[in-house]
Amino acid sequence: MNSYWEKRKAQRMYEAMEDAEKAAAEISKAYSSASSYLNSQIEGIFDRYRRKYKLSEKEARRLLNEAMDGPTYDEMIKALKKGVSSKEKEELLKELEAPAYRYRINRFQNLQNQIDAMMVNIYQQEKNISTSHYIDTMYDGYYKSVYDIQHNTGLGFSFNSIDPEQVNRILNSKWSGENYSARIWGNTQEVAKKLKEEMLVGMMTGKTESEMAKEFAYRFQVGAFEARRLVRTESNFAYTQAEMLSYEECECDTYVFLATLDLITSQICRSLDMKRFKLKDQQPGKNCPPMHPFCRSTTIAGLDDQALAKLERRARDSETGKTYTVPGNMSYSEWMKQQQDKHGKDTVDILQKKIKNRSADEKQMQRYKNVLGYKYIPDSLDKFQDLKYNDVGKWNELKEAFRDVNWQRTALENHSAGEEHKVPYKGEPFSVFDNYKNGKLIQRRYYGKTGKPRLDIDMTDHGNPKEHPVVPHYHEWFEIEENKSVRDAAHDKELKLGHIIANEDILKKG
Repeated sequence: MNSYWEKRKAQRMYEAMEDAEKAAAEISKAYSSASSYLNSQIEGIFDRYRRKYKLSEKEARRLLNEAMDGPTYDEMIKALKKGVSSKEKEELLKELEAPAYRYRINRFQNLQNQIDAMMVNIYQQEKNISTSHYIDTMYDGYYKSVYDIQHNTGLGFSFNSIDPEQVNRILNSKWSGENYSARIWGNTQEVAKKLKEEMLVGMMTGKTESEMAKEFAYRFQVGAFEARRLVRTESNFAYTQAEMLSYEECECDTYVFLATLDLITSQICRSLDMKRFKLKDQQPGKNCPPMHPFCRSTTIAGLDDQALAKLERRARDSETGKTYTVPGNMSYSEWMKQQQDKHGKDTVDILQKKIKNRSADEKQMQRYKNVLGYKYIPDSLDKFQDLKYNDVGKWNELKEAFRDVNWQRTALENHSAGEEHKVPYKGEPFSVFDNYKNGKLIQRRYYGKTGKPRLDIDMTDHGNPKEHPVVPHYHEWFEIEENKSVRDAAHDKELKLGHIIANEDILKKG
């Protein structure tokens, strides 16, 4: 029975999700093809539409929101007429309505109409692929579950085939507010709406074709991801409901909730693991999978605790990732304690943070690379997370550098220079003044949000190498009164990482 449990039951939901991924990949092809087609049709609409009096993206989106009858070109023009407040916009409106521009506008409007037809076609393809997949999933789940119960109990008994009416009932179920068909339609229509909105904003703000191609690709990627999430979640629902039918057919009046024993598992699924529920009380999202999008939890027919203790279930080691078997009646909390005893609570907590924050950390890593440069940031997400969660000192240095570079680069956008006996005490808020002596830079001063000094980068020893042995060095300014700041007196403060990155231009010349 151990072999049965390890090779059969623990694999069932995994196999179902593998099939769901295949269906999602097939659906994704439809989105990818539509994206390629749309990008091939935009030639000549955007690239030659660049002008000095174009609207900002913020203004274009505001006008779009004012267009009451949906994202159409004509409604945008009406909104623009209402909001004209400058000569530049008047000129823009004249050009948009000029006969010479009508050909391009006609192409633009035809393309918007094609988007609607294209997304209806994707809806039909996605619905057909999904429906076929869900039906196969239900039949597969029902018969495998009956087999598992017979194999597990050692009893052979006759059973009825799954009723097609029951299959249709599950297919049409609105278990989470809408059935899957309505969710597919909602997703495809949202993609169509966003595509048309992006086209209008691109047209009004003068984006290039390459810029619009990226926008279109992103919108189709979002649509494909939503389709994948729907297929994965609905597959879990269809498979689990087929299992419920098998339990009823085999006269099992209870079932046991079974979460996946690894660190990815959600808190709600962890809390329900190994809990027993009456079959008549099962509610998806309450006490029966799926509990959330991409849910991997499953169930087992309600065997008694003594029978469960004789079985085994698969678990994944939190640190090595290798699978191993544990007693069939071990709960998630018991498995977690086992992992903490084995690897240490702090280690397991860090591993959980890495998994929970993986998506956010990946975005953060890219932001840090964009600001600090690839030289200072690990080249992979795994290495970045290791640094973030295991090397507190280095991570604090990077966080400080990220803040420093951001505000200093903002100040450098308001940059001036001169040759003064002393650098001016007051300056423009968030600005920089470079002070030269005999053509050589001796000091860079940063001013904060109030215009008072915030940071000095000194490029000399001030003629006193004994007192100022470190060159270059920095001094921070501290506000001691409402209108007064003082400079720190330290003489040997080596530049921090953020100073080095933000002031690379003067340090290289140095």
